[in-house]
Amino acid sequence: MQTITSYNSNSVSFTVTDMYCASCPFVVESAINKVDGVNNVIIETKGTEGTVTVSYDDVKTDIKIIQESVLDLGYGVK
Repeated sequence: MQTITSYNSNSVSFTVTDMYCASCPFVVESAINKVDGVNNVIIETKGTEGTVTVSYDDVKTDIKIIQESVLDLGYGVK
């Protein structure tokens, strides 16, 4: 996991696992975008995994809350 900090804005990348259908990346992106404080989400998929890069306001949210939004959907995070 890589974190880049700039004032109240952070960017973090992590892997989402167990994405078995074509719509999974869109479902994950939508869930992350609903987290208050998330500014941008980019997902690059390969097979059943995807690298997610999230820019967020660290005053409003943190990486744990963002990853929990993915785990709540039944996907894995590493």
